[in-house]
Amino acid sequence: MRIGIGHADLDPDAGGLHAAARALTEALLGAAGLGHGAAPTRGRESAAALDVLSRAVRAVEGENYQVVNVDLSSTGATPGSGGSGPGRDALRDELADRLHVSPGHVSLPSDGGGTVTAVALLDRIAPMDRVHSALRAGG
Repeated sequence: MRIGIGHADLDPDAGGLHAAARALTEALLGAAGLGHGAAPTRGRESAAALDVLSRAVRAVEGENYQVVNVDLSSTGATPGSGGSGPGRDALRDELADRLHVSPGHVSLPSDGGGTVTAVALLDRIAPMDRVHSALRAGG
């Protein structure tokens, strides 16, 4: 098992998904020993941050790791970013899809703002297990 930690400042113009994706990218790459070079993204688009996160997941899987769980937390409070509801569920679903885990393996903060911190737990898998995991995930 490997654990990685990543941080990203929340940019109110970019939103929580952007910061979550950046923090998760840093945590994943760090846990797999791949450095943090791909974590920053240009611009403020969540789509760009999610693309970088997807590339990080592929890199991690290329090293025969799979994501087990991720936990996100934040400091401060931003109106409308915390709590529960469809927006929070959509965020969890989007991140889970990108990470190739079930939504129950993605823990989100109840409040958001300030700095987003991500902790990622990876497990080393045999190459054949990776193929089976991809097939179960529909990939």
